[in-house]
Amino acid sequence: MDSIDSICEHHEALLAEIQNVGTVKRPYEKYVACECKCKYALFCAAPGCQVAMCDVCCKGHYKIHAKEPGHEVGVRQDRVVVCWACHRSASPPPPSSPPPTPPALTTLPSLQERGNTGLFNLLNTCYLNAALQALAHIPVVASLFLDCPGLIAETKPNSLCQLLSVVVAQLWLSDARAVLPRDLVAFVRASSPTFSGYGQQDSEELFRFVLDKMHSELATARTGGVVEKETLVSHALQGTSASIITCETCGEVSTTAEPFLDLSLELPRPSSLARLAAAQASDLSAQTSLFSWFSSYYMDHSPFSSSEVALADCLRAYTHPEHLTGANQYHCAKCKSLQNATKMMRIRSLPDVLCIVLKRFSHDGYSGHKVTRQCSFPLEGLDLNEFTETPATMPDSVFDLLSIVCHQGSYGYGHYVTYARQPLENRWYCFDDTDVIPTDPATVACQQAYMLIYRKRVNTTQQQVLTRLRTLLGFGAASADCKVWISRYWLCRLTGGGTPGPIDNSEFACPHGGLLAFRATKVDKFAVQVPLEAWQMLFDRFGSVGPAVVSAAGVCDHCKAAWHALQTRRWREEQGAARALQRDGPATAATMAISKAWLQTWTKFIESTSAAVLPPGPIDNKGLVDDGGELTAAGLRGCMAVREPFYRFLHGIYGGGPEIHIAREEQQDSQ
Repeated sequence: MDSIDSICEHHEALLAEIQNVGTVKRPYEKYVACECKCKYALFCAAPGCQVAMCDVCCKGHYKIHAKEPGHEVGVRQDRVVVCWACHRSASPPPPSSPPPTPPALTTLPSLQERGNTGLFNLLNTCYLNAALQALAHIPVVASLFLDCPGLIAETKPNSLCQLLSVVVAQLWLSDARAVLPRDLVAFVRASSPTFSGYGQQDSEELFRFVLDKMHSELATARTGGVVEKETLVSHALQGTSASIITCETCGEVSTTAEPFLDLSLELPRPSSLARLAAAQASDLSAQTSLFSWFSSYYMDHSPFSSSEVALADCLRAYTHPEHLTGANQYHCAKCKSLQNATKMMRIRSLPDVLCIVLKRFSHDGYSGHKVTRQCSFPLEGLDLNEFTETPATMPDSVFDLLSIVCHQGSYGYGHYVTYARQPLENRWYCFDDTDVIPTDPATVACQQAYMLIYRKRVNTTQQQVLTRLRTLLGFGAASADCKVWISRYWLCRLTGGGTPGPIDNSEFACPHGGLLAFRATKVDKFAVQVPLEAWQMLFDRFGSVGPAVVSAAGVCDHCKAAWHALQTRRWREEQGAARALQRDGPATAATMAISKAWLQTWTKFIESTSAAVLPPGPIDNKGLVDDGGELTAAGLRGCMAVREPFYRFLHGIYGGGPEIHIAREEQQDSQ
């Protein structure tokens, strides 16, 4: 995006329109649209001209209109001003006011009338806007970005989580009609080749990209650098499916578990539904080849046959047994040969938030098409018990709808909108970029959904706990004689409607009940104070992995001494390594090899301030050499050439080996 000043020969008209956009609300509804009636129109900035022509989509009618002298400049609805004659664009500076400050957990009820802010479309970003609205209206995700500022700040500067926290805070707390997510859009376009450029993309792919990136960034944030396998993404949004294959010869059963962030379901044709019903009823006559072919063709092409399916039918098709025969035979480990088998999919564990994707787009290598078949879905009470691996022992299998993402249009062109439920009240809104329109459940239920997001219904016992907790936080917090620190992250998982597990204060407290030294000055960013009565109630219900941390607690003397010793060791090793690198000749005299993986672990230890990041073990160069001690080709790629004084310094502290001297011609390849 170019600057405002002197970007083209039509600078005066462009600058005037920039100022108008910032101060004057144009009566766009009075403009005359072109024949395409495109939503993303470019409004002519010429005085007295009220022409609205399609810009980058459809047929680009504004390019023709811009050839008229004085009509080169136009403005889009996202407030970006375009000069089509010079192919330049600019926009007014963003508001100078800082983003809203995230609220404390005790003020969450004030959000009941919020969450109805739109997003500007920054050149074909409706797919991103739809995914962001769906994500921001998942209670546990909104609570993470609104109520866990310390955890978000622990991620890298300008990370996706930090950019998301700004956007989510603006969506929930701002009084503006719409938010301009410019930095977030730029990050997404720069982070993945899939989303680079200005073309239309898949909203579901963007949703998955955001979840994967959130998981990787949060994996090191909670512990100050130690990679964790579980984050809020994996805890709340990840389920597990089970692929069960049974050999028809010996009866051997093989089960493979696989985690999932979404369930991708086919939209079965009427003939497929009939075959499923026939299989369940064991109607063999309906499965004979000639009868099956004629009946399938009639049901799929007859105007009297209903093309609508139910979401439950899609789930039954997903879990229906599949016979593996012919070229698809299964290699049985017990028979040790290819055998006919039966494969069946089941859900082993259900996440707190379930994302279901309906496969509406297919591509055969030459062309693609969109499946427009209507799929009915429940807004309340989706029971998944019959589709689980152990229906009799699967508790809490009922889900309620949070939001849906819809694609309007054809395979190669279209527009995304989101219908979302305000999570703290039973009201629905349609989010269409900057337009946020209240709607009713009946309208939502008849939409052609592409992605559906459900939340597990909170059981009665946990609902009582949440009600009691809000009462204690609202009325008993100020007058409580004794208060206890409790993790914001753990409360986020609890208030988001999920199953939080035992109380875990490990991100700010030590096992002895004191505060971690490196987080003692910012403990309020990681925890909130609750009355002792509230902590006792939560402890009785969920248990705890550590002792209670009272508000008067300071830094644990034992842990403080250990942390200072660790920091002193880091400083001494860093200074000693710097002196070793400056010793005996130029820095280019690298003569020894050291494992890159080990050196990266040591560097991470030196640069960290967390007591959770411990020093590495002995130097491990074993994977770099063969049995004869010679550096292999893979070892050459996996090593770093260093000067001998530096290697000797590290070896004197950590030991290990073996020592590897590399020739000068190998030094360049190992850099």
